[in-house]
Amino acid sequence: MRAWQSLVQVCERWRETICASKHYLDLFLYHSNGRRVEETIASCPWPAIPFFLDFCVAREDEEDADNLRATLAQRDRIRRVQILMTITEANWFAKLMEEEFPQLTHLDLIGAPKYNVPYISFDRFLGGSAPSLQHLCIDDFDYGGLPSLISSAPNLVSLQIKNIRPACYMSPEAMVGALAGLTKLRDLCIAFSSWIPSTYQFHDGNELQSSRSLTRIVFPTLTKLQFEGDRRYLEDLINLIDAPRLEDLHVQYPNLYVYEGLRPGNLPQFITRAETLKHSQFRRAEVTLNHHRGCTYVLLDLPRGERQQHCLSYLILDHWQNLLISFADTSSHMINWLGQLAIMLSDVQYLSIESKLGQERDKWRGGENADWLLLLRSFSAVEVLDVSGESVKHIASALGRIPEEMVAQVLPSLQLLLLDKKGEYMPMDQFLLLRRLSGRPVVVVESREEFMEKHNPHQLGLSESPRKNCIGSYELRRRGQ
Repeated sequence: MRAWQSLVQVCERWRETICASKHYLDLFLYHSNGRRVEETIASCPWPAIPFFLDFCVAREDEEDADNLRATLAQRDRIRRVQILMTITEANWFAKLMEEEFPQLTHLDLIGAPKYNVPYISFDRFLGGSAPSLQHLCIDDFDYGGLPSLISSAPNLVSLQIKNIRPACYMSPEAMVGALAGLTKLRDLCIAFSSWIPSTYQFHDGNELQSSRSLTRIVFPTLTKLQFEGDRRYLEDLINLIDAPRLEDLHVQYPNLYVYEGLRPGNLPQFITRAETLKHSQFRRAEVTLNHHRGCTYVLLDLPRGERQQHCLSYLILDHWQNLLISFADTSSHMINWLGQLAIMLSDVQYLSIESKLGQERDKWRGGENADWLLLLRSFSAVEVLDVSGESVKHIASALGRIPEEMVAQVLPSLQLLLLDKKGEYMPMDQFLLLRRLSGRPVVVVESREEFMEKHNPHQLGLSESPRKNCIGSYELRRRGQ
């Protein structure tokens, strides 16, 4: 509370300004376990400043339970609530949440159990009316009645439904039906628990076909969509929705071993229906095959500092099932998927390709060279190609054997090629000679230092790698951090 005491003592005019503000300049009185609510209230000189509750829910008969009851009784002042449930018996507090909280704008309900999980019924949550609620996060516990809770909050801007467990499964049709009234929604996350049985997520061909014939629901303000789960569930879902202003799309597929072949599906069609993404001038692309970290992904984005910060990431996971998918199949799938997005690749100037196969190097055979050429031909504007890992020898081999008549078709704008010197690769004398004779010479460098010297890292935002950000954020989510 010392920080609060210092703040209010700045001057009388400062105190008057805060009290005169409708939302108190978005200042909150933070309250958590370990301190009586009466003490927190007494320590603050502003009697009506809103509460931010951050509680780890204990058993009903423990001392913290009385503190939580007393705190929730201040419902007219509560603006934000974050509840962490670590035991099965933590569901008792749900009864206290059946009253209306007229000022509540943010609600995070998070389960963190190792084995048993609490069950929460949302049928009477928040008194059936939460018009002020703007952010809702439901994460990793059993619940029922989620459509009732969503329908009570028509002004939601952010909805995060994470680690969906088997008992909470909703079909794509039911999910879209529950979301249909959220006309102000800007940020949506639908993420299934990584171990959810496939029978909960899969649909037969008849069900998939029926969903395609339904009228799509338009989310006019949705700018960010994150999905983690089965590909076929996503296909059903995106066949039912349109998001014309979508700017940031992240797709993550675990449980790759249950696929009936690797194919792009309908995701490219959904992207082309999103006018903002469709016309985004992506300047940077990263393609990664990383068995060491158990993922294959593609990321398209704009450099940091660009006016528009649009992003498209496509992530396939297999490591957590301890099952190796043939990288020949995976790379073909990825290249086929990119091929359907050719219009979105036409502005990419920086292309990074990395592969880390560890002990599975024998899975990559020379027959993949043709696939790499198909991939490279999709990037007509690439000026800088950054290749590392096992990809070095395959990209170099493909370029070194390129027929003379194809030289002008593969990476026609290429000026700088980084081939990590740690990788062994065949000489590309023929390719380099043909490019020089055509008036489009290519400079080859073999170290990151030389690469940065020959290319301005600020031009394409190379100082911050999307690859590190994408994988890092995923690993943090897996560890529950």
